Amino acid sequence: MSGKPVCLACGLFFTPHKTGITWEEGMPHGSSPLRYYDPDTGNKWHSYKLWRGDVYKCRGCETEIIVGHGQQPVAIQHEPNYEQERLACGGDAIPFVHDC
Repeated sequence: MSGKPVCLACGLFFTPHKTGITWEEGMPHGSSPLRYYDPDTGNKWHSYKLWRGDVYKCRGCETEIIVGHGQQPVAIQHEPNYEQERLACGGDAIPFVHDC
């Protein structure tokens, strides 16, 4: 990452809050298990990729963002160790991103 991210609402830099967290990227179709159901669109989201990154937080409004997750995922859903990796990182408790 080149430079710290900026919170436009507060006019402050985001600062490091937690390092090395795992988060999961979803996909709107695929195989089980269902990870998220969007009641507004009816879309069903399933596991796709695991990533590691760092949480930065705004000192003003306390918004949190994830940065620095790099180019290579930790695991992809078709790999045999995917579910083991996901469970070892916290399972359903890890952040899940349903946007693509």
